[in-house]
Amino acid sequence: MLKYLSVLITLQMPYSETKVIIGGPAPIPVFIFIFNFIKNKFEARAQSTSNS
Repeated sequence: MLKYLSVLITLQMPYSETKVIIGGPAPIPVFIFIFNFIKNKFEARAQSTSNS
């Protein structure tokens, strides 16, 4: 087990820490846009149903 851990520690990481930090929250605006798009569709449908 210790042998495998030492191999993992000595391997080069494929991405720099900066890319990982930037890439983590990067898709959040996309998720917010999709959520708001779906929410607005349901609100529009509810208003059109209540007005009829």
